Amino acid sequence: MEVSYNLLPPEADFRDFPLAAILKKALKEDSREVLEISDIFKLKRQTARIVWGELKVIDEVEKRAAYSRTCVGLGSGVQCLITFDYWVEDAEKMISVWDIVLESLVLGLYIPDPRTGFALPD
Repeated sequence: MEVSYNLLPPEADFRDFPLAAILKKALKEDSREVLEISDIFKLKRQTARIVWGELKVIDEVEKRAAYSRTCVGLGSGVQCLITFDYWVEDAEKMISVWDIVLESLVLGLYIPDPRTGFALPD
């Protein structure tokens, strides 16, 4: 699993940014040998828009089937990218990991002192 983020310019308005279309295009243009492409799934949060999709690919080195999931989120001045690759035979275990990551994903939440757990609204 890999996670990255970017802070977005405060003056920019990304409410109409076509997240799902951009992700769908990116999945279709993947350079690996793609066996299947999933639909794009949308998650709506109070302050974020999150989309994700999945590819079934053949790993170039191992020559075995793997799943590759990609998530993009926008909200509260933050853009995140999460990628998660795993072998097909590990799917039962790995899907629950992915579900927990997406369920717990929060963008732009400011916690001044992590020891207290108190969070300020975005």
